[in-house]
Amino acid sequence: MTNSKDTLGKISFVGAPAVGKSTIMKMLTNKLAGEQSRRYLPTQGFDLGSISFKGFKLRMWDFGGQKAYLKHYLTQYIHGSDIVFIVTDSTPKNVLTTKELVEHARSLLPKEACHIFCLANKQDLSGHMGPSRVKDVLRIPTFGISATDPAQRDLLINFISEAMNIITQERENI
Repeated sequence: MTNSKDTLGKISFVGAPAVGKSTIMKMLTNKLAGEQSRRYLPTQGFDLGSISFKGFKLRMWDFGGQKAYLKHYLTQYIHGSDIVFIVTDSTPKNVLTTKELVEHARSLLPKEACHIFCLANKQDLSGHMGPSRVKDVLRIPTFGISATDPAQRDLLINFISEAMNIITQERENI
């Protein structure tokens, strides 16, 4: 149940196709259990979700990773985000491709208006780059995760909560 004193916020998930954006949203909304499928269904346009925790009520936007969607929908709907999570599957090839998305997101948002983080997903798979290496390449704060592991949900919620607390404090000091 949402408290009337909850802080409202918007989180956007951006990344190439099949990096785990939708799985991360399912993890956060507790819709992951028993739903894991090896069949990939790409997000068409964007999906919406919401979550409430620790005094925050957050709207979540999961943008389809196809270039046409990123160009069209991201430009129109990313504004107003408090946090943009750039999601990578942590393979060297995808991390390098993700650098372009980081720059694209930065070009769309005023620096003071939004925080950009990386979610280095699929840390459980062989051949992945660790979060510190991904951070070195992308030059943004990075959180390592395996979105198919429901046990990591609380870690991600704590990370988001800490980020939202910082954002809330920054806004109060303006």
